[in-house]
Amino acid sequence: MYKLLKLIIPVIFLMLITEKLFSQSTDVFTDVEIRTNNGIFSLKNDMVLIREEPHLSFYYEDENEIAEVYLKLNPQIADSVISIETTADFELLDSLRKEDELVYRMKVSFKRLSESSFSRFSFLIGASKKERQIVRLFPYAEISASLNLQERDLYVGEEKTYELYTDLPENIKLQPSWESDGNIKYRLTRRSNQIMLHLLPEKTGNHTFQYNIKLNRPYFDSNGKLRYEYPLDTLQFEIKESRLAFLNIDQEEIILETNQRLKSQEIQIDLHRNLKLHKTYRIEEKEQPGGALIAELFTQDQLSNGRMLCVLRVYDYHRLSDGYLYIKDGDEARFLTNFSIRHNTKISKVSIQRNGGEWTENLSVYPGEIIDVKVEGDALDRAGLRFEGLFRIRTDSTAGNENRQVFTLNIPLSIYKKKIEMLNYGEPTGHQLTVQEYQRPKELNFVNIDYGAGKMPVTDITTTIFYDKPVKDIVFSFDDTSIDSLGDLYGKQYLFMEVQVVNNKRQLIDMKEVENITICPGGNSLRKNYYDKKDCQNANINLNNILRTKTHELGEWSRIEITIGHVSNKYHERVYQQKIEIILSRKSTFDIDISFPAGLLTVTQGEDNISSLGGISLAAIAQFTFYKTEMIEKAKPYRAGIGILAFDAFNFSESATRYLALVALGSVYPINRSNSKLNFPLHIGGGYRVDNGKWFFLVGPGIRISF
Repeated sequence: MYKLLKLIIPVIFLMLITEKLFSQSTDVFTDVEIRTNNGIFSLKNDMVLIREEPHLSFYYEDENEIAEVYLKLNPQIADSVISIETTADFELLDSLRKEDELVYRMKVSFKRLSESSFSRFSFLIGASKKERQIVRLFPYAEISASLNLQERDLYVGEEKTYELYTDLPENIKLQPSWESDGNIKYRLTRRSNQIMLHLLPEKTGNHTFQYNIKLNRPYFDSNGKLRYEYPLDTLQFEIKESRLAFLNIDQEEIILETNQRLKSQEIQIDLHRNLKLHKTYRIEEKEQPGGALIAELFTQDQLSNGRMLCVLRVYDYHRLSDGYLYIKDGDEARFLTNFSIRHNTKISKVSIQRNGGEWTENLSVYPGEIIDVKVEGDALDRAGLRFEGLFRIRTDSTAGNENRQVFTLNIPLSIYKKKIEMLNYGEPTGHQLTVQEYQRPKELNFVNIDYGAGKMPVTDITTTIFYDKPVKDIVFSFDDTSIDSLGDLYGKQYLFMEVQVVNNKRQLIDMKEVENITICPGGNSLRKNYYDKKDCQNANINLNNILRTKTHELGEWSRIEITIGHVSNKYHERVYQQKIEIILSRKSTFDIDISFPAGLLTVTQGEDNISSLGGISLAAIAQFTFYKTEMIEKAKPYRAGIGILAFDAFNFSESATRYLALVALGSVYPINRSNSKLNFPLHIGGGYRVDNGKWFFLVGPGIRISF
């Protein structure tokens, strides 16, 4: 019973801790699932504790694994709005959408899973997006690796290279520097897309070699434990003496400067019974006589550590991959050795290339872009070139050699440095990339105008605006949240504005130019905190604040002509410009018209007869003039009004019937031209005679003279 309790209590304790941790991480989500071609992984079933924090583990086979992600909501927050913050660890293929009341779904493509660290999903909860929920991810992979051993005989001093066969080479950590287990020096490198194991025997005899491959992402062993090392099968080698004795020197690399060819340096070489003291040996690249002289070796003193102190004078360059060097007494080869004689690393030229572009020495880069960097110089294949602050660096090994190296760089969207130093083993090389903010003209849909009909983007205005209400003001506002978007950055927008105001006679009454309008991106822009905001002017622009003549003071049929666009000398691309014309139109006007009706026919109340044609009358009418829609000051051919009529006013004969009447008249103008001075309108209407108090109806022509 005691033994049973000892087994049960730790299990219960672990379950309580796991439940507590899981509940702490799922106060928003009851579960999170990742679905790939390899299965379904969830926080409930696949949660692992890493550094005492819960992680959702999932298995991957592809560096850029595509997965569906399902979020199962706590019913208490079913109505909350959920959004996701994007990172460089994945690309959002399908946006986060609500599948049903308690489930959200999205589709993502992970990026370089073997190299990513601290992967996670970050969700924003609620409309204010102030609450954040983190789901930490833990990708793992299964791995198999084996060596193709065609030959198990090794020779002292002769480097042997074997290809390591593996299903996920990106997950293997390389070991470029030599290490030793006592009898064999070894290292692990990449050649194109192959993983190569290099062996360099140092002592003779049968040797058992055991090597554990280090991994970027772990795997679960048969006991369910995470392992970051994968053991290769034990290898048996027979190490034999070289035909020529191989002598190691204490330096694998000798630097030969052009102006120092005759300079000698002291080295230590393995002691051998046939190596004579105080003798000069030739070092050549061929075993046969007549080889090119690479260096001279003078044996100076025998040391107590089993080595010989020598003086080495080098004359030419040599690489380890060129083959062995032969130490000769005269023309006869006595010993083997190998070391590099090379230039000191020098960088003579750095250039960059964008997709589809040419190589350029302008080293300006932009956040979020992917570029190729070509470094040219001497001894670059042994240089440790890195770019400060950048972790996503790929080397094109097919285009690299000792005189040229090509790197592919992914500049992070959130990079905060203004300069990216190129380092060689951590030391500055004097070359750097300059981080520039994007300065591209954005379509003007982020500029809004409100002249009284409500705020709208200026790009929605494609025709002349006829506005028949009073214009209290014209306000321009700027939506800085729509300038930058994820993966599509434009940067600060430099604008200008020109305003002209003319009256209905086309006479200029006001003009204003506004320069240096600078709008900085805001909102969700990943670069908003890095823009220089000293000249930002994101506030509204009210025309009444800059015009002498206010918009509400303008007369009818006045025009406000506005041009807004990008300052062209700030950009190297085609800029955008928008012209807006607002005409203060009217449906009708009210004025006093003096006309001379003649030959009027009248029918008076209570009389059956139509009166005879009258003479020239005088009418003073307060009337409405009506205008054609969306035409500038073009009157319709009819008018209407009320006023006073002096009937037969210019007939002074004794038989004349003159009287005064109040009338309501409609007039039709056959000549409907604004510049016509003489017109013959047709009048129709009715009125009330002042002299006898009778109502009457009238019709007849008239004469209208304009001055």
